[in-house]
Amino acid sequence: MVFSQKEQPIFFTHKTHVETAGLSCDTCHTFAADGSFNGLPRLDACNSCHAGLDSLQTPEPNSSETRRAREAEVNFIKNYVMTGQEVPWIVHQKQPDNVFFSHAAHYKRCFSCHLTMKGNLNLGTPENPQRLCQTCHPSLEELDKNLPVSVNVLTGYSKTTMKMATCEHCHAHPGHFYNDGKGRAFANNACFTCHR
Repeated sequence: MVFSQKEQPIFFTHKTHVETAGLSCDTCHTFAADGSFNGLPRLDACNSCHAGLDSLQTPEPNSSETRRAREAEVNFIKNYVMTGQEVPWIVHQKQPDNVFFSHAAHYKRCFSCHLTMKGNLNLGTPENPQRLCQTCHPSLEELDKNLPVSVNVLTGYSKTTMKMATCEHCHAHPGHFYNDGKGRAFANNACFTCHR
């Protein structure tokens, strides 16, 4: 009763963008010049492929699936690309106001070790960071529909917002507490590191 179901403003398929267009996570979800994470893609990232109705990527419908995808693309181009209006995406994992989280710090720190590790501890490559992203986010490249968003009506946060236990999986891992020669640990587990 505490959660209400919300729909994204447009139909979107990660599967098509990954398999057909050959995009990776960081093609659309990028870092700003100051190292902060832009998160949801801005319209200008979409405009390179979806400039207008003459740039439709979806083929003429021959099934209900392609019909739905084409209708969604036409809707997107007419209502957002041609008007210049940003898509009001619903955020799946917005952090509470008392939590500080830096994608840039995690991206740089995690990759510095996990690119060279063997087996399951290897998290991909800079060119293909999906495995690093999937450490915290669900695997989206196989999805051919929008994920449902359940929002807490009292707090406004999504049901899938990361919980502290998810963070502790890495931050409290004993392997992360080693000396770098300067008396510092690479993964700080102090409360004030994340809670401000």
